[in-house]
Amino acid sequence: MPRAIVPRLPLVAVFSLITAFAQPAPTPAFIATDVHVSSPNAMRMLAGALPQSDRYELRAATMVDLISRAWGVTPNRIAGGPNWLATDHFDVVASFPAGSNEEAMKSMLQKLLADRFKLVVHNDTKPLPAFAMTVAKGGVKMKKSDASADTGCKSPETSVAAANAGPDYAVQICRKMTMPALAEWLVFQAAGYFQGQSLVDRTNLQGGWDFTLKWSARNQLDRPEAIPLLDGVENNWD
Repeated sequence: MPRAIVPRLPLVAVFSLITAFAQPAPTPAFIATDVHVSSPNAMRMLAGALPQSDRYELRAATMVDLISRAWGVTPNRIAGGPNWLATDHFDVVASFPAGSNEEAMKSMLQKLLADRFKLVVHNDTKPLPAFAMTVAKGGVKMKKSDASADTGCKSPETSVAAANAGPDYAVQICRKMTMPALAEWLVFQAAGYFQGQSLVDRTNLQGGWDFTLKWSARNQLDRPEAIPLLDGVENNWD
């Protein structure tokens, strides 16, 4: 169950925004991209890769949002740079090669930020508040993955029915997920619970695991049928 800790975490520091990008360009790259300033009344949407599509969309995203996605870190682990990084909003729409995985998407977004915004970053470390994911007293309820299983989490088609007339639960079926990958994934999928802080894996569980998660959005916790994220993670099923 997550608990508060203060580990020494990697920090993505914005070194400068300059007119020349001297670092080697990461690969792979998006096939085509459209980047422009968001309209003043644009609705914020940080979906990333769209299911059943070759499109990648981030709308009304600040530069902090974009860096967070590109390097897989929470906003509190981004430091430096001008003030507009957290205030100006941009739309990013791109197409990507078929079969691209999550790590490839990060590399593509890093390249886009380097090419379009001339962004330069460097890595550093400093003590930061964070949550820790540990094994609950009841033990591990997940199943070890089959070696041939596909990696990742996805929403089942029956997720609406699974709500059973209660709150609209988030339901995710996860296969071959490592615990570090789960910690990173949860921070983005249930951002309201973490308030910009990181979730650090302290389970010491190795390899991939199969499980299903079900939880309620933080703004629905006043409903009697609601399932807080911590309960959903601790009482996972498959």
